[in-house]
This record gives sequence, C-alpha cells and structure tokens, in this order.
Amino acid sequence: MTNRIITVAEETFMTEPGVITSETNNLELEEWDSLGSVFFITALEKEFNIKIDTSDTFKIRSISTAEEVIKKSLSKIIIT
Repeated sequence: MTNRIITVAEETFMTEPGVITSETNNLELEEWDSLGSVFFITALEKEFNIKIDTSDTFKIRSISTAEEVIKKSLSKIIIT
C-alpha cells in the first residue's frame, strides 16, 4: 500500500521517483500546500476507490498518516 501512496504522491506533486518516501511529510515538499493536499486526497480516493471523511483529510500531513487514513477508510468498506 505504501508504494501505491508514494506513486500517487509523486504523480500529484510531480516529483522525480525516489524523492518521496514513507517518511515524507507536507513540510518537505513545496508542492504539498493546501491546494496540493486537495489534489492528493482526491487522487488517493480515486486510486483506492474510497471516500475519505472530511475530518480525516486534515490528518493527512505525511505519507504514513495517509496510509493510516486509507486503512481506516478501507476498513469501513469491509465492515459495512
């Protein structure tokens, strides 16, 4: 899952492969501003075929937190 998130981030923020890692956060990328966050979240929803709760969108400030939020969203699909 982490690799898929990194790929989405690389495409969204238009970085070279290898720049973004599982440890990357929004403070490290100039492109990861408020508008970039919207594009990233939208791309994640499309990639994983999920809807991320609005309250959870504010938590996505790193690749690792994006993974946590996606896992939470996926678990809601499986449960319901």
